[in-house]
Amino acid sequence: MASKIFFSYSHADTKLYKQLRKHFAALERATLVQCFADRQILPGDEWDHVIKQALDECDLVLLLVSPDFIASQYCYEEEVQRALERNRTDPNQCRIVPVFLRPCDFKHTAFSRFQGVPRSGAITTFRNRDIAFKEVATFVRELAERGAKGTLLAEPPRSARPESRALAFLPHLADRSIHEERIAEVFRSARQRQRRRPILLIVHGDRRECHDFFLKRLERAIPRLLGMADRPLQRPTPVRWPSELRGTPEAVFGPAIAASIDTAPIDAGAKEIVDGICRFNGITFLTATTHSQTWGKRGGDLLNAYLAFWRDAPEIKPSRALVLALSIKYENHSEDEVIRRKLEEFLCPETLDGVVLPELRPITRSELDSWPYQREVRAVFPWPEVLLDRLDNVFIPPEEALPMSELAERLKQVLQET
Repeated sequence: MASKIFFSYSHADTKLYKQLRKHFAALERATLVQCFADRQILPGDEWDHVIKQALDECDLVLLLVSPDFIASQYCYEEEVQRALERNRTDPNQCRIVPVFLRPCDFKHTAFSRFQGVPRSGAITTFRNRDIAFKEVATFVRELAERGAKGTLLAEPPRSARPESRALAFLPHLADRSIHEERIAEVFRSARQRQRRRPILLIVHGDRRECHDFFLKRLERAIPRLLGMADRPLQRPTPVRWPSELRGTPEAVFGPAIAASIDTAPIDAGAKEIVDGICRFNGITFLTATTHSQTWGKRGGDLLNAYLAFWRDAPEIKPSRALVLALSIKYENHSEDEVIRRKLEEFLCPETLDGVVLPELRPITRSELDSWPYQREVRAVFPWPEVLLDRLDNVFIPPEEALPMSELAERLKQVLQET
């Protein structure tokens, strides 16, 4: 059965709505979705009754957000409020997704807590709007394909085996609280000084410590640690770290960062890039990765150039934040110690806030005790005591600590057997 989608939009945005609907054509032909909007109301129908009935029966409400949408009495007071009521009554039967058509401030709206798309900004800010429309359609398709019995939000029973995505991520939630504490300190310091500058986090450690999953973990924690849990977060494509230092910091890093955020010209400088980032009304988490094997003689100079690029960037607009993360993977290479010494001497420029996080190291048995009680783990396995009993078999004597990659494989086995 097709998942039912309700489009809520202002008639001032009819042209944009029609362009978006074209990107749903393939989904409708494949009977993955069934779309409804007020333009489908037939002559003689009582339009208010038809709209409310469609809202009561839909699985997904797409709010096409713009200044006109927020100003519309009917859209906001009738359609949005009815959708919110359904969501409060049964979130598993009605998902609400804002679709950002045109830039506007929606911080104090009733739907501001819901994650919206496109993640990188309003559709009209894209140079190629079809890219933005495609992102929305792809998001809906993925929801529909995950659905059970034709609904977008059907949840598996608690007793069901967790999805492969959960099994991939949950084992990487062993205790890294010391890292969160250091991040919280630098965020708190920035707030106290009322600074709206980019914040740099330098992550480093052996490649077996699963840097990518650690960054994913930070992605989930950053809104809470920033005190912006009600704000959406976007994580653009990672910045491609250069292998050589040729030219000014803007010449070296500008094109790579512009290509990542996709909301600034490829030849943009720091000001244009920050302006492009600030089109997204929330938190931007921009990551980059390098390796000790490619660090070489100019690795330290590249790091300094990256800092210099952001040092001269303008302030971030209110209600937004820019968090930068540079992940440095050690590969049992001669440069490992060179990098460690460089990071010990690291000083963040005065105009930036930043911190070198403690090195990612293997996890000990005692650091594993809190794992069954992690919120994400308990959401899938609500019996922490059962998991705790099984952890005694994870470490094989005389093992005292395990790299995260090895530990994650063993914890995945525990989850599959529980």
